[in-house]
Amino acid sequence: MELKKIESIIKLFGNSKLTRLKVKDGESEIILENKIFTGKNIVSSAASTSASPHNDLTAVKEKKDQEVISAPLVGTFYTAEAPGKSPFVQPGEKVKTGQTVGIIEAMKMMNEVKAKKDGIVEKVLVADGTAVEFDQPLFQLKD
Repeated sequence: MELKKIESIIKLFGNSKLTRLKVKDGESEIILENKIFTGKNIVSSAASTSASPHNDLTAVKEKKDQEVISAPLVGTFYTAEAPGKSPFVQPGEKVKTGQTVGIIEAMKMMNEVKAKKDGIVEKVLVADGTAVEFDQPLFQLKD
């Protein structure tokens, strides 16, 4: 199977809600699996500590005046466009619908994470450079 075909399959899979995909092409076979975020268990590639931002996730879901911005795909999350640059947003800042709040690198492609509604960034739930799963909460906004 050609590399470009494999890359396009991975990209399509990463942008879908599928949890498993098996593709056969002649003698080649690719199996892709993705864990779905349920809101109950979050696994981080970094060591978990009591100060982890993920520990506040339950509280985020319970408050009605708050909104969560989640990862649109699997990849590595960055708070700024380049190392040493200012973050796109910080806690306390106002964001507008469509404003870029972070980026996720997947397959050497940078994908913008945008706010889906106006609000104020209350918390950044994921550290810069962290591997994220599809639909994993990244920011907590308040109205």
